[in-house]
Amino acid sequence: DELANMDVDATRADQDLPDTTEAEAYRAHIKQVNARMSSTGCWAGACFHEFPEEFTRTHRTGAAAVKFIEEQPAGQPFFLWASFADPHAPHTAPARFAQLYPPDRMPVPPGALAGETGAEVGGKPSRQAIKRKAQGMVEAPEEGVRRYVAVYSAMISFVDEWVGRILDALDARGMADNTIVVFTADHGDFRGEHGMVKKDLVLYDCLLNIPFIMRYPRVIAPRRVEGTLAEQVDILPTLLDYAG
Repeated sequence: DELANMDVDATRADQDLPDTTEAEAYRAHIKQVNARMSSTGCWAGACFHEFPEEFTRTHRTGAAAVKFIEEQPAGQPFFLWASFADPHAPHTAPARFAQLYPPDRMPVPPGALAGETGAEVGGKPSRQAIKRKAQGMVEAPEEGVRRYVAVYSAMISFVDEWVGRILDALDARGMADNTIVVFTADHGDFRGEHGMVKKDLVLYDCLLNIPFIMRYPRVIAPRRVEGTLAEQVDILPTLLDYAG
């Protein structure tokens, strides 16, 4: 009953793959990546691919968001949540990004190659050592870590492109000045730091420090806030205040 006066459009972009041989090959590719993660370690799944970008969840999520904006009636308030899953596992990105992030030139994060008895194990919670083993990081080769960093970075840049297209869609509709845009994430990740990848229940900066950008051109002057603790619990009350 509380939603009686709201138009709710729940979309699952990951259901939009066509029923074609090429799309089925892409599904098989994702299964192979997941299999390498399970058998060898999370770092081992990372790779670039040559499949059409339209198959990727980043493209499908971004395209659905742009389409939503393009279809909104002029002057009608709306709320859009574009939830990009990436750079979540399985880690795979379009091959064109390999030029931007050459795997052999990617930095190796501190502690990524420390081995089973490295400094990041001694004196640390036992969970950390367990996680290193579970993720296959104890024996991860330098080449594999560099590839993981490259693909992870590429996945972020791919999302960045689509965020730009969403902002372009607002500009094209003349909505940019009167639309609040929030860009944030639910958590950070390890890319080899402290000898781990993905996430875990430990409190390191690379997990806790996340992007937070708010844009409301008609009201908020551009500025960067440093040294101030902000929490996501504050976002919704702030948005409600701006919305009156």
